[in-house]
Amino acid sequence: MAATRPGPPQLTNLYHLRTVGTEKTCSMCGKATFACLATPDVGDFIYVCTSHLADPGFAKPATSSSTPSTPSSTSSPAPASPANLQSEIEKVKAEYEAKLAAKDKALADAAVAKSSSSSSWLHSGLKTGYSAVSSLATTTMATITTPLAPPPAPVPSPHEVNKAIALNSKVFTLHRSIFAMRQDAVKKKWQAQDARERAKGLGLPSVPISRP
Repeated sequence: MAATRPGPPQLTNLYHLRTVGTEKTCSMCGKATFACLATPDVGDFIYVCTSHLADPGFAKPATSSSTPSTPSSTSSPAPASPANLQSEIEKVKAEYEAKLAAKDKALADAAVAKSSSSSSWLHSGLKTGYSAVSSLATTTMATITTPLAPPPAPVPSPHEVNKAIALNSKVFTLHRSIFAMRQDAVKKKWQAQDARERAKGLGLPSVPISRP
């Protein structure tokens, strides 16, 4: 009784990125490439350009593959908040109004106490008020014109993030349609080899290469 022959090898959808020493033709676009995806036991391998690795329609990084580290949120100082700036302006404005009210009250009291010298007091009060307004204006303008911190760096899109992860990964899983094609190719290769071995086992005579 003939021994049962093993079936075609079963592939696991887990391919490691390797670099070969000789340029090969990419199985997807036909360009020359040094990159190769191979199963851990090298039961199947496929030559492919690294640009295809960022295409989710071809492959995606395996969950065990390393990903680039995310920059720390504390690596750069937080930008100045417009709300904080507005709060400072309101605070300066309130202080100015309080000082102005105090000056008005002082001028009124002085006018009642010394009506004879009201003119000189008014002149002094106006001069002091002008100085306060001038000082406040200088402070406010300096606060407003202080350059704000540069805006935060733009947030990358999900596509850009996935592309960066793919280009830094070493282990991939093929898209189900691509993996099905690889399974079919491995099966056909095994069937051809099995047919040759069966023909040898039957002991069929070889085709003569010369006339009798």
